[in-house]
Formats: sequence, C-alpha cells, structure tokens
Amino acid sequence: MIPGSLAGLILFAASLGPGYVYVRVAERRTPRTERSQLLEAAELLVIGALTTTVVAMLVLLGAREVGLVDVNAVRREGLAYLLLHPLRGCLTLGAIFALSYTVAGLAAYLAHRQEQPSQQPGTVWREVLGQKKRTHDAWATVELRDGRFLQGQVASYTLDTVSEPRELALAAPIYQRRPSNAEVEDVRGDFLTLREEDAIYVAVEYQPKPGAPTA
Repeated sequence: MIPGSLAGLILFAASLGPGYVYVRVAERRTPRTERSQLLEAAELLVIGALTTTVVAMLVLLGAREVGLVDVNAVRREGLAYLLLHPLRGCLTLGAIFALSYTVAGLAAYLAHRQEQPSQQPGTVWREVLGQKKRTHDAWATVELRDGRFLQGQVASYTLDTVSEPRELALAAPIYQRRPSNAEVEDVRGDFLTLREEDAIYVAVEYQPKPGAPTA
C-alpha cells in the first residue's frame, strides 16, 4: 500500500524506485527466473534502500561542504528539515533521486554488460537467423500462404520490428516446390525477397561455412 503522506511517499519512492530501475535494466540484458511477489518486492526494497542510502550520504556530505544543508539539523529532524526549507529540500531531494536512479541503472548495466541483451528489436529474427552467422550459413525453408515452398540460403533480413513489412532475402541457388507439383524447380535470379505476411513459417538449418571451425 502506497503511503498517503508526502514524507511517506518520498520514502517509498526512494526505497523502491532505484531497485525497480536496477531490475528492469538487468532484465533487458538477461532473462530472470520466476520469483514470488514477496521475493521480488524484497529485492526491490533491498537494492533501492541500499542505493538511496549511499547516494543520500554522499549528497548530504556534498551539500554540507557547499553550505546548502545543515547536516546536523537533518540528522535531528529528518525529512521535516528538508520540507521546512523548500528550495534546499527540492535541490537535495532532486539530487538524491536523480543520482540514485542513475546509479542503480548504471550498476545493473555494468553487472550484466558481458551478456547478450535478451530484449531487443527483432529478437526472434535475430536469434533464429543470425545467432551462428560468423561460423555457419543459414538455409531457410519457407512455406508461403499460396502453398508454395521455397528454400535458399539466408542473405539478409529485417533486423527491427519498426520497419513495415519485415523482409527475408534468399540467395541463389533458390528452389521452389508448388502445391500442384511435387517436383523441385530452380528459381531464376540471384536473390529472392519475401515479405513477412506472405509466409506461414520459416524453418532454418545451419551448415558450417567452408573452413570455419565447427566447435
């Protein structure tokens, strides 16, 4: 339950906000295991409270050095001191919030910087069609909505989900099988471009590139 008083709301946001930022940034870098709501809330609270406490100490020490805040008064009166001095309070609280959120996000990024992002535009196409592109060639079999099957080496594909429509390009040799004919035909041309909405499914098989290590 979110506290109704202003002081309670500030403490609530200061305690959970940085933890929420940390978890969300971490989730974009690596999938996280399912947890109960209690454990997740505890994680948000611990990370947020720790981050905000450290940042608040640093901000207050800096504010004392420039004569902005009376640290002794803050120690005696707590948030009441900052609320009784609106300008000083806004500057101090603003600095604490901004830095604590920034520190939490930066800490999550640095902790997971070596990991491949798990959430990114075009994740499925990128992961399926490009995960082994350095050592393997991707060969795709595509079933079209008109019943045809096409097969060829993946030459290029749309990386993001913003572009409409997404496209997949196959490179020669390209083979085709029509629903009315079981024989496989060669498709003339060096490349064939397919639109996402024309395909029912895309099956991908990786084959090692000549001379590339297979391990």
